[in-house]
Amino acid sequence: MCVAAVPAHPVETSCISHHHDIRPGDTAVALARRDGVDAHAFANWLARAGDTDRHALRSMRPGDHLDLCIARVDGHPATIGRLRVRSDRAGRHRAAQEPTVASLVGIRASVVTVPLAGAGASVAHPLRSQVTVTEPLPAATRLASALADVVGRRPVVEALAAYAHHVWHLPATLPKDSHYRLAMLEDPRHGAGHRLAMVALEAHGHMWRAYHYIDAKGHDYVVSAHGRGFEVLRPRHPVNHARISSGWGWRIQPVLGGREFHRGIDYAAPIGTPVHAAMDGTVSLCDWHGGYGRVVEIRHAHGLRTRYGHLSRFAAKLHPGSRVHKGQVIGYVGSTGLSTGPHLYYEIWEHGVRVDPLRHAPLTVAARLDTHQRKRLRHLIASVQQTS
Repeated sequence: MCVAAVPAHPVETSCISHHHDIRPGDTAVALARRDGVDAHAFANWLARAGDTDRHALRSMRPGDHLDLCIARVDGHPATIGRLRVRSDRAGRHRAAQEPTVASLVGIRASVVTVPLAGAGASVAHPLRSQVTVTEPLPAATRLASALADVVGRRPVVEALAAYAHHVWHLPATLPKDSHYRLAMLEDPRHGAGHRLAMVALEAHGHMWRAYHYIDAKGHDYVVSAHGRGFEVLRPRHPVNHARISSGWGWRIQPVLGGREFHRGIDYAAPIGTPVHAAMDGTVSLCDWHGGYGRVVEIRHAHGLRTRYGHLSRFAAKLHPGSRVHKGQVIGYVGSTGLSTGPHLYYEIWEHGVRVDPLRHAPLTVAARLDTHQRKRLRHLIASVQQTS
């Protein structure tokens, strides 16, 4: 095992050690957040970090090990006292051979947090939070990687990168003198406690801004201040809290025997468990259909279709031509058709070809907010401008 030590910045108190085995998709900021260091504290630490620190993080790969010593001082947020990356060639051989932490060189960034109550959203108990702005920090020269360092690898990050390319006509790799500013909206309904609200990017002497807007139905948009941009189409899981009993790929056919390529996902669940539409769309099939048994097919925008097979029954009043919304109950788990037990058989079709539902990438499509949505967007923009 090869060990690369990273010098730490001195702290006034002892720290608690945390050890992480790096897996595909891990980032240093996410692991630090898991240990109690929020994104702002990590950004401030990184702003003071030297070249050795950044090189260690840039070189980190799946299979390596990250040691964090987290310091906590009364009245102050947790911060990083010591950091060490231990590279493990055997571990790298076992893990995926791709970078998981973005290059931390080139672009400068800062982060501001916007209280939810001031952004046109309603909460039972408005949040009391002080707006925090970090010092500019180095980030990746690829915009998508830079954003992922702060907000994680989410569909909206790829949508913002697409927006920068198609609307701002910027390359994927930005000039080294570029910098960006993020507004994070405090939102207890979000798993991380906050979500991205705005990105302001300065490059080539010009400033661009894009906003992450979420409508009342949970649809994500990346738009300009005028409400024009992209919608992120991402399917939801059709059954809540269900176990995948058979995934995409080769298997032994459980009823007929012999090898077959399973071109969908089986979700094991008790008979009668509600099945939800993965996205907005129009029902194109709602009937018995061969081995599928009772099946619902929904036609979505941009050449996408989803199928839900082996249902015990359909939702009331559902019929071909019905408009359904993402998350709407369309039927109930059963064991009809070619089935050995209660489960949902779920497929995604893209332009007439079945694709792996678990690996299907979210789509970014052109969209424009309606009048009501633009009004809510203006509330969000006003809140960001007041705090930045």
